[in-house]
Amino acid sequence: MQMTLDAAKTRAREAPPAATMTDVCQKVVANLSPTETVSLSLTYERTLGSGRSATARLVRVEGLHDEPCMIVEKVFRPGLLTRFIYALAFQAPFGYRYNEAAIITAFYRRRVVRALLAAHDIPLRISNALYYRWSEADRAFILGTEYVPGSGLQVNPVNEHMVRSLFTRQSNKRPPTDYEILLPAMRRFERLLRDCGLVGSGWQVCPAAIVSTANFIRCKGEFWVIDLESGIPAIMVPYYVIYGLLHGQRPMFDDLEAGRWSRWFDRHTGDLLSRLDQAEYQQLVHNSGQLCTHAAAWKKTELAIFRNPFHLIPSDNRACMKTAALERWRRLELIDKEEHEWYGTTWRFATTRTFLCGLLPGSFGRFLRRLSGNRQYRQDTSRFLRDREFRRAAIAAYTGGKCEKWRQQRRIADSTQFTSITRLFLISWLLSYTSSVKLQRFLVDREVRGEMRTACWRFLASESFQTEYAKIFVFRAVTEWTADGRLTPEDETLIRSRVEDGSMQEYIRCFAFHATLKLLSPLTTSLKIAGFALLAVGMSSAAVDTEFPSVLGMIPSVFCVPLAILLIVNTSILRTLVTLSRIVVKRRSHISYGIALFVGMLPTVGSFAYPLQMYWSCRELSIFLTRHVVARVGQALPIYGGKHTRTEIWMVQLANLPFEALGIAESATNVIWRRTVEPATAAVASAPASPEDAAFIEHLFARFETRK
Repeated sequence: MQMTLDAAKTRAREAPPAATMTDVCQKVVANLSPTETVSLSLTYERTLGSGRSATARLVRVEGLHDEPCMIVEKVFRPGLLTRFIYALAFQAPFGYRYNEAAIITAFYRRRVVRALLAAHDIPLRISNALYYRWSEADRAFILGTEYVPGSGLQVNPVNEHMVRSLFTRQSNKRPPTDYEILLPAMRRFERLLRDCGLVGSGWQVCPAAIVSTANFIRCKGEFWVIDLESGIPAIMVPYYVIYGLLHGQRPMFDDLEAGRWSRWFDRHTGDLLSRLDQAEYQQLVHNSGQLCTHAAAWKKTELAIFRNPFHLIPSDNRACMKTAALERWRRLELIDKEEHEWYGTTWRFATTRTFLCGLLPGSFGRFLRRLSGNRQYRQDTSRFLRDREFRRAAIAAYTGGKCEKWRQQRRIADSTQFTSITRLFLISWLLSYTSSVKLQRFLVDREVRGEMRTACWRFLASESFQTEYAKIFVFRAVTEWTADGRLTPEDETLIRSRVEDGSMQEYIRCFAFHATLKLLSPLTTSLKIAGFALLAVGMSSAAVDTEFPSVLGMIPSVFCVPLAILLIVNTSILRTLVTLSRIVVKRRSHISYGIALFVGMLPTVGSFAYPLQMYWSCRELSIFLTRHVVARVGQALPIYGGKHTRTEIWMVQLANLPFEALGIAESATNVIWRRTVEPATAAVASAPASPEDAAFIEHLFARFETRK
């Protein structure tokens, strides 16, 4: 009932806001300070990325300066896991989303840190905070920051002498990498934040937090801090965990030690005056006072029993918590104006019906709280139960809002529209919370299922289609790396030309086969789980010395363990079958498959079979594909993974090891495997793919790309 009664508002909230539609201008009011506002015109350009707690949007702003400018807006709408961790740690909603004192703290923290960096010889800069505002469409606070065009931390260049350079002087001859340049600056920046009292923000730039490098980008030879707001408490770096335990700040989350900051500021006043002009120093003093005031106000609004078990005893703390809760309820329209004013005239809060109703978790608790605290909502509820037309309109608005959201995510077709709560709508609603975008689209869209059947058949039956699929797969990866600055235009041209070369098409085609096996991951993973379960049953029966004639009455016990092993390594078997089939088909073409056959048998690393096989025929393409695959693995790792993180850098650096081993083997014998260059070139080149194949494959790739 709550979902349908809030249908119109939910539709506006869940669909992308007006500013997210290109060429659509949105009028907003933003705060330049707690007491100064400005009217702005925003035009959405694109989404830059998403983190644990916020999404970064690039918008074109008019009204902030004399000329229109580009601004990055951080929309603080964290996911379920982030909200749960924050609530567990501080017994409060995520601060930056609803708490105005928290967003003002983030606003002035950036300005203070900007002045500190300018006053110290640290080769770093920070994107300045320009304004903050509340967004009704997103139901969250937004922080507007300076737009810095640039690229993230670059992966290390190829080094086929990585291990050997440890025992020689070759390591001194290569230029320093981004990682080696940035790390010392990060250490100095973190030490500065610790010394001056911004201890809780130090872990955002702490080298020990291996994902912290994603908070930096490089622009015109300088590194910029683009993210100084935490998403989760500082629990992944031992220093901050221990520090919080020793200083009563457990766990730490962007904490400011006001006393330590004041002492540091007094000791370094002379240095600051010598490095900043008078106007900059006066601005720093003002920003410092605002930062301390609002940081203290923010922390008072959170229960945080792990930080202070007696937080509720002072009446001032209770008043701050009440004010923050009422303001949040008002913004979310859980209470109306009359209810808000009534709370201002009474000392009661935790014993009121509205407060107690909201203690129930989830949307049901919010429904009861709104029902208790909002008179208009109670009237709408009564009308929803009595008036059929009103009920039908509310349901249609709710389902329409869900459709708009799913279409933007590419979960359903553009032509799909629900006007009532049907069985298909309920299935789509359930899948939107329990499945990936691709899986839901496949299950609910008949057209997509037909396209996938067609693609699978053509992939199995047509060599030209296989080749075109492989080429587009590689070209998209090359384009992505070039856009990120990881490949030079010359390298891109070279790799594209080698992919088009007929001598590489057989290996590229087989690599596409292996990549396509990833689409069967739900099936292959299920088979592995079944294999482990069967292995456990077989081994347990052997351990207790029982003589079961069969397992589960179907599988003879003598075949139990071998069958379990086959199920566990099913992907290795599939890769091996692909390679063996190509050996049979191309047995007269003098193409070598030795390395691919051996590596493809190995679990986990079998996907590198054909990139490694290409090493002697096309070293550039072999190295690129291997680095691309391991980079994707580093980006996909939970918690510690991500793009431009040290995890990704380390994974790409590890990709040097097999090439170094192959280089050593080549230089030692030079005849281990037959090189396949000129003789096989003309023989293995397949017929050119038709334009229809290329268009169809591009259409398949674009099917599931989320609209930005």
